[in-house]
Amino acid sequence: MRNSILIIAAALTLASCGKRVFVSVDGDDNAAGRRRCPVASIGKALELAGKEGAAVYLREGRYEISDGIRLDSVSNLSVSAYRDEKVVISGGVRLTAGDFRKIDDERVVSRLKPSVRDKALMLDFQDNPEDFHGISAKGFGRRPSSSWSEILVDGRPMTLSRWPKDREIQIQKVFCSGVTPRRGTVLTAPPKLPEIRIDNDEVYSFAGDEGLWLWGYFSASYAEDMIPVEKIDSVEHRMKLGLTTKYGFSRCIEGGGHKRWAMMNVLEEMSVPGEYVLDSGRKRMYFIPPENIENLELSMLDTAMVTLTDCSGVLFRNITFQGGRNDGVVMEGCSDCVLENCVIRGVGRLAVHIGPGADAVRNGLRHCEIYDVGSGGVELYGGDRLSLTPGECFLEDCRIHNVNRMDKSYRPAVKFGECGNRISHCEIYDAPSMAVLLNGNNQLVEYCDIYDVCRQIADQAAIYYGRNPTERGSKINYTYIHNVRSGWKKWIFGIYHDDGACGVDVYGCIFNNIETSGANIGGGSDISYTNCIFMNSVAALSIDDRNAINGKEGSYCAGYKKKFENVKYQETPYVNEYPELKNYYEERPENPKRIEVRNNLYYKVDRIWEAYVLNSRNYLHGYEKYPYDISRNPGLIDEEDPMKGLDMKKVREILPDFQPIPFEKIGVRDE
Repeated sequence: MRNSILIIAAALTLASCGKRVFVSVDGDDNAAGRRRCPVASIGKALELAGKEGAAVYLREGRYEISDGIRLDSVSNLSVSAYRDEKVVISGGVRLTAGDFRKIDDERVVSRLKPSVRDKALMLDFQDNPEDFHGISAKGFGRRPSSSWSEILVDGRPMTLSRWPKDREIQIQKVFCSGVTPRRGTVLTAPPKLPEIRIDNDEVYSFAGDEGLWLWGYFSASYAEDMIPVEKIDSVEHRMKLGLTTKYGFSRCIEGGGHKRWAMMNVLEEMSVPGEYVLDSGRKRMYFIPPENIENLELSMLDTAMVTLTDCSGVLFRNITFQGGRNDGVVMEGCSDCVLENCVIRGVGRLAVHIGPGADAVRNGLRHCEIYDVGSGGVELYGGDRLSLTPGECFLEDCRIHNVNRMDKSYRPAVKFGECGNRISHCEIYDAPSMAVLLNGNNQLVEYCDIYDVCRQIADQAAIYYGRNPTERGSKINYTYIHNVRSGWKKWIFGIYHDDGACGVDVYGCIFNNIETSGANIGGGSDISYTNCIFMNSVAALSIDDRNAINGKEGSYCAGYKKKFENVKYQETPYVNEYPELKNYYEERPENPKRIEVRNNLYYKVDRIWEAYVLNSRNYLHGYEKYPYDISRNPGLIDEEDPMKGLDMKKVREILPDFQPIPFEKIGVRDE
């Protein structure tokens, strides 16, 4: 971290010695760009700043950008709010009360609930149809795409109308599951489309003229989707969908309550301030405004708000980015580029993408907040995993929450890739799916506070990785993972080593109130849990030997061999960094090996181990029987709040070698 700070400090020193350019919403692009005669646009300021050694200062205000900010091969540049003035860069356009009008179609008005017929307004795009963007399919296995047209109030996106508002409908009967590419269904032309039974009479009252969409978890418990409704047959009680999904549809049986759906874009259900419906055929948006409509804007920009390519030493500081329909900030081939004290909110896709590649080094975010984004938080893809070159890209002291407005599953708050990156002192919460996807090698998660995640899902975890035993060498230290529950009581963990995942060391972490178990080892090897606290779960840890089934020829895990060949695992650097890989196939990979679990505290867990196969406990090495009653407090100062620390004298009466956990360092630090 010290090296990163020194690099940024050097960049700022160079910028302060070079050119200074000022921007103001009241400026003039024909001006010189000095403090008393600022330019009006960020684009003009960057043009005046040139390629190296400049500082751009933004005076207070909101700056609309109709094109993304693009910087190529720029070095030692800072773009910041002047003296911490409030600055917003928006990819949207401001709306006023005059942009809305009463709905002029009585057929539409008559379908609204009586209580909102006098309140609902209309935004008409017929004169500018290119500004209207209708709803598109979102979900598991689909590439993230730009969002549809959204209204933001004070930077926060409003809500697409849905039915039911506070629950979902379980799938009871499936007439046709549809094409399911993941499960090998033969593709037909045209493809077979899903068709399900609907037994709720209220659905038949929806005219659907604006276009109805079905959202839900249609089969797999970790894979949500949103697809168009093609037809509702009130006579046969059938609903036919307009697209296929990755897993198709399957009906609910015992334990399958996660298979459920809700209807989206329902005009008849638009009843709460902030709700809207998009009419793609007529290019209109129907909207119930909140009481204060002074700070409304329409999302517009269809590219990344900021794109840095082959840049070095670029700093964005004290700026709020909002209103783009695509990504927030993208860094490609950059080094030492940082977002500091920034907010990214209300964008339609990913907040920040960093990397990939060996040239993507030491980029990161510090003291930032990310929320209300469409399809994931931050991707840290610095470095190169083939050569095991570390990227040293980072997230420090950031808050990330509600990053899955549109794509709910497998769009984590932080997604690791490549090699040697880290997140430190971050707070991650309020997510339907995972918080961290730990792909790549030699990654580091430390001093983080992760909670209220995996709230809609099953077979998932707060920190997850899997299906590639060559992705190893990562560490998870001093992280508090708590309140991870979906209510479906089906495989919800704190950390999930899925489908043969290997080679992660966990040290000094606290697992509290996890629905199934603190950690699940799904058939992998070379995993350790040391000096941790497990409490308030069905089991502290669970283990199985699923590779005995999944590793067979023709299964998805059979593809591991190709992954091994891709990294040349029997050559340098892999043979030196991970010598245990050299004999992976000779050592019966179907059996987990070198699982080290020792020196941990357990409290109020039903049992320490859940073994999903008969001989799983034989795979544990270095595991010593816990020498204390798991129903008794092992030394927590506050049984309800483990973050208040431990009475180390009492702890060491149980485990003499247990080391103190720096509770006070976990979470976001004050700037």
